[in-house]
Amino acid sequence: MTISLNERSPDMLLIIKDAIRGELAHLWTSLPCIVESYDPEAVTVSVFSAIKIPVRDRDGVVRTVELPLFEDVPVMFPCAGGFTITHPINKGDECFVSFSSR
Repeated sequence: MTISLNERSPDMLLIIKDAIRGELAHLWTSLPCIVESYDPEAVTVSVFSAIKIPVRDRDGVVRTVELPLFEDVPVMFPCAGGFTITHPINKGDECFVSFSSR
């Protein structure tokens, strides 16, 4: 199999795109979680990740680890026109946590 010109001598734009793509692989925007507790007064939950995260240690071995508990996560219920639709939240319920920046 022959090697393409880009594989032999990549241009700067390709190098930058690869670097950005590699960093974006570590960016999280959402995560499935499981409710540990619910505070109806503050309308917040404490949740833990429903998935384990692969981490490479110094020896190069990949192992999975649990993320710490996310505390005081605001709960978003649908609302409009002065009305809010709520439902009970219990320990063990599944949820979807969305991370925002800026």
